[in-house]
Amino acid sequence: MSQADIKAAVEKIVDSVSESPASGQFKYRVDTAWEDDVRCSAKVRKFPAMVIDEPPAFGGSDLGPSPVELVLAALGTCQEIMYVALASVMGIPLQKCQVTLEGDLDVRGLLGMGKDENVPPGFSKVHYKTTLESSASQEQLQQLAAAVDEQCPVLDMLVRSVDVSKEVVINSTDSKAA
Repeated sequence: MSQADIKAAVEKIVDSVSESPASGQFKYRVDTAWEDDVRCSAKVRKFPAMVIDEPPAFGGSDLGPSPVELVLAALGTCQEIMYVALASVMGIPLQKCQVTLEGDLDVRGLLGMGKDENVPPGFSKVHYKTTLESSASQEQLQQLAAAVDEQCPVLDMLVRSVDVSKEVVINSTDSKAA
């Protein structure tokens, strides 16, 4: 798609949601399954199942990215998609948009060994660097970057408390837990 096509698609969604806010409500679904060892699969829409695995240091076979790597990938690609979409709407040409991410994780947390020190099981810090190439002005690109950070759904989910509910089915008996 060209930037003009992306702009048209975004504007069509904006018009639709402006006319009917309910049309902007989406539900995403992913089905995952444990396969073997610490290898799992994830089925997203019509696409072939993705392999999610751990490196050998965590008992895996390194056949795919780990769940925490997928979180970083989700953030980086969401940022890139938002840069392209918003740049097209703002009339900002982009020649390059690349995000490099790092997450700091202390494995003591996920092993239950860091409770006395409040070591979380997940990332304690995520850092990302976005590289842009564009003929637009510095001011336009800074406005674009601010808009992306304000509107990126994955960044929002990582920095804002999100209501998560769960249901556990044990031996075919429902057991709800928050």
